[in-house]
Amino acid sequence: MISNRVAATHFELAQEEGPAAASTADGVVRDLVNRLDITVCDRIETVEEMWRDLEAQGTVSVYQRYEWVATSLGTLECNEQRNAFIVTGRLDDEPAFLLPLSIRGRFMHELTWVGGSHVNFNMGLFSRRFLAAVAPGDMRRIMARVFRLVPGIGYVKLCCQPRQWKEIANPMEDLAHQPSINPAFIIHLDGGFEATLKRGNAKRKRKKFRHQCRVADEAGGYNLLVPDDIEGIDRALDAFFEQKSARLAEQGIANVFGSKRARDLIRGLAHHSIGMKEPLLRLHALEIGGEIRAVFGAGIHDEQMSGYFSSISTDELTAMSPGEMLLYLVVEMAAGEGLRAIDLGAGDERYKRSWCDERLDMFDVILPTSAAGLPFALFRRWLHTTKRAVREHPRLWGVVNRARRLRGKFTSV
Repeated sequence: MISNRVAATHFELAQEEGPAAASTADGVVRDLVNRLDITVCDRIETVEEMWRDLEAQGTVSVYQRYEWVATSLGTLECNEQRNAFIVTGRLDDEPAFLLPLSIRGRFMHELTWVGGSHVNFNMGLFSRRFLAAVAPGDMRRIMARVFRLVPGIGYVKLCCQPRQWKEIANPMEDLAHQPSINPAFIIHLDGGFEATLKRGNAKRKRKKFRHQCRVADEAGGYNLLVPDDIEGIDRALDAFFEQKSARLAEQGIANVFGSKRARDLIRGLAHHSIGMKEPLLRLHALEIGGEIRAVFGAGIHDEQMSGYFSSISTDELTAMSPGEMLLYLVVEMAAGEGLRAIDLGAGDERYKRSWCDERLDMFDVILPTSAAGLPFALFRRWLHTTKRAVREHPRLWGVVNRARRLRGKFTSV
């Protein structure tokens, strides 16, 4: 059994048989695994310096920033059945990698990423030196040692990992894996807003936006709000929570934003971002006739905006697609700010394909680490494979959506 708190412990890796490790002239390290010192801890503060060093190397998304994960640990993960499991590796006493993981479950312990379903892109933080040195098979050997560091873990579920990030291959793909349920999509902003429009049916987008502007003007005019104070942020978030709850209930989908912990996470990220040049969570709200009709939340890191969530109101203006109008304004704003890209997160939706010029394939690592965990891991694999097959079959996916909406009608009565 794993204790309620995983004590911070340092482990010296035993040298394996074979030639001594050596560095080449260009700094690429041979026999990488045996050169690593591995640490597991349950307090993020103890690895802050290392974390910020790796974060600054530009190999991760906003979801791996120190403040993002710290906020998640203090809100979403603040649960007696969850324990931080932060794995770090040092190479020749220099930061090599960091994995922001969490142990969950009371009876069967699952090792997963911090943030769970609230993270669109899960990945480790890796130094560029480590990425240049890592070879096929290395991550399997590294993770085998990680799994042995603390006994009692039944299986690992490391989902929603991009195969590459900013043209950097993800070394975790070395582990046995399967495709994720959904891919992700990215809008590149090279050349500015006009060039971005031209890459995705500019004529149609401009025509629809002009129509939306006319409808909005007739309803009292519109404003793009980007609040940077507590009052404005809370007003936008209140609108988001209300809109999202109503929409998900109508569709018969579980509301991942419904719990107090989830809402505390979102408020914490937005409040902490005030004054940040690259915010953890920046809110964009479309106000029409004095009412917020759509909200888009996104973080920014290394000149890339990452869409976290969106919502629209259910009222007389729903038909004019306020969410799409807001996205048009957000893309225009981001291009004007000099950002290089916007990702719209995981999920294959029509509006994403209409804007995005890159599909980002994702993968899941679901592995047993004990005999007791084998059936749980096999079930999780089967479940993810089935969901993906249904999602990719238009007819079956339509049946699922109709069943959800029907369930939503009955549960709302």
